[in-house]
Amino acid sequence: MDFYKGEIEVLCNYHNARAYINLNKRSFERTAFHNLKKVTDIIMNKDYKSARKAYASVCGEEYAADSDKKWIIDLDRESMDLFEFNSLIINVSSFIQNIEPCVGEPKVITEIETKNGVHLISRPFNLQKFKEAFPSIDVHKQNPTILYCT
Repeated sequence: MDFYKGEIEVLCNYHNARAYINLNKRSFERTAFHNLKKVTDIIMNKDYKSARKAYASVCGEEYAADSDKKWIIDLDRESMDLFEFNSLIINVSSFIQNIEPCVGEPKVITEIETKNGVHLISRPFNLQKFKEAFPSIDVHKQNPTILYCT
C-alpha cells in the first residue's frame, strides 16, 4: 500500500477528492460470474445503456473472499466535546471487546479519523446486543472507509 500512497495523495490533492478503501477482499471469480449474469439480464431486458456500468455495479456488491471480515463502526463527534467523544470511543471499544463471540484477540483492530469523527475497524460481533446498547451508532459491514482526505 505504501507503494501507492504518494500517487493517491497527489491525485486527491489535484482533484480535491478523498480516497476510500474497502477493507474486505472481494472474490474475482464470484464478481466475474455475477457480472456475466448482470450483463445477460441487461441485454435480455434490452437496456443496453446500462451494460457499460454493469461491472462497476457488481464490484460494489458483496462477493467477499475474506474469512477475516471487518466491520466499520461509525462514530460521529457531532456536538460532543473532545472528552465526551474520547469516552464514547473507549466505551464502544470496550463493549465490542466483551460481546460475543469472545475471541482471544482484540476485536477493535484500529481507529481511523474521519471528517466528522472516527471509524472503528472491528471484527464481527453480536450486532443485536450492540444495537440494544448503542441504538444511534451505525455499523457498516460492506462500506468503504476513508483512506486519504485533503
